[in-house]
Amino acid sequence: MKFFKNLVFICLIASLFICSGCKKAPIEKIGFGTLENSVYRNDYFNLSITLPSDWHALDDEARKDLMSQGKQLITGESKNLKAIVDASELNSVNLLSVFKHPLGSPIPYNPSLICVAEKVSHAPGIKRGSDYLYHMKKLIEMGQISYVFSEDIYSQNIGGISFDVQDAEVNIGTIKVKQKYFAAIIKGYALGFVISFTTDEEEKGFQQILADVNFQK
Repeated sequence: MKFFKNLVFICLIASLFICSGCKKAPIEKIGFGTLENSVYRNDYFNLSITLPSDWHALDDEARKDLMSQGKQLITGESKNLKAIVDASELNSVNLLSVFKHPLGSPIPYNPSLICVAEKVSHAPGIKRGSDYLYHMKKLIEMGQISYVFSEDIYSQNIGGISFDVQDAEVNIGTIKVKQKYFAAIIKGYALGFVISFTTDEEEKGFQQILADVNFQK
C-alpha cells in the first residue's frame, strides 16, 4: 500500500500547486469542463483534448481522495509547506486527471496526464509559462522526495499556443519515473499539462495526445 501511494504521489507531485477543485472562486469562472466520448472540453480556454478511448478519467470524488493522499505525502510534517499548499488551493483547479490503466492495476507504473489551471493575474511577475515553472520547481524541491530537473526550459507548440516545458525525473524504488511539465499563461491563468511515464513508447503516446489538443479560435 505504501508503494502504491508513492506511485500516486509521483502523479500528484505534479499538482503541488493545485487542489482538487473544491474552492468556488476559480471554479465559477472557468468550470471543470466536460468529458464525453473520450473528448475533454473547457469553454473558458476554448480547449479540447481527445483521449484514447480505453483510458480512465477520475471523477471529482476520486480526484479529491487522491489529492488528499498526495498533499500529505508532499508536505509531511512541514507546517510551512502545508501553509503554502493550503494557500495555493484558493486559486487552483484540477481540470482533468486520466490514467492509462484503472487505479490499482497490477502493473509497475500507471502513466498519467493531468491538466491544471491556476489563477496568476494577481502575480504580475509571472508573464509566461517559464516564470510559473520556476516557482513550481522551487515548491517541489521543498517536498519530501528528491527530484532531478533538467537545466533548460524549452518551448513546444500545443494546439497553436507556445507552452514552456520543464523535464524532471525521480526514482521510486527501482522505477525511474519521468515527467514533463507544460505551462502557458492564458486569460489570467497558468494552464498546465503534466505527463508522467517510464518508457519512450509511453512518451510517444502522450505526444500524440498533445498533438491533437485544440484551442478553438
